[in-house]
Amino acid sequence: MPLLTVENLKAGYGKLQILHGVSLNISRGEILSVIGPNGSGKSTLLKSIFGLTTIFDGKISFKGEDITRKKPHEKARMGIAYLPQTDNLFTKLKVKENMLLAGYTLSESEYQERLKEALEFLPQVKEFWERKVWTLSGGERQMVSIAMAVLRKPELYMLDEPTAALA
Repeated sequence: MPLLTVENLKAGYGKLQILHGVSLNISRGEILSVIGPNGSGKSTLLKSIFGLTTIFDGKISFKGEDITRKKPHEKARMGIAYLPQTDNLFTKLKVKENMLLAGYTLSESEYQERLKEALEFLPQVKEFWERKVWTLSGGERQMVSIAMAVLRKPELYMLDEPTAALA
């Protein structure tokens, strides 16, 4: 069974349809890249899967369960992480506070274990641990966002241009 199935997805914003019948299957362990010019619907596809657009028709399934109409927070709890192209951080908080928010549902011991793993994956984040997010460069912010996603240990990562701001 595929981890994620998208069938004939038609979606967009308000009454404006951007996606016209997109279908795909992603198996566990598989990496899929969606490539196309600016404005072709790549970001809209990810936002639609995560529940941030208007779904006109089609079906989205995760591990065999229909998630088409589920809210983003429900999809996150199921094990889907969406890392948008733009900031998803609280800029007035410190990096360490943003990381804590990413793990708010975890026990203290589980948080510490996952935090250690996330910081081993992206050790650069430790260098600006005490800094407010608004003081970070775009690349540093992106590293924090990726570390936050890694901390949650999702089954499915949906990354919208994850290296755009990285050197």
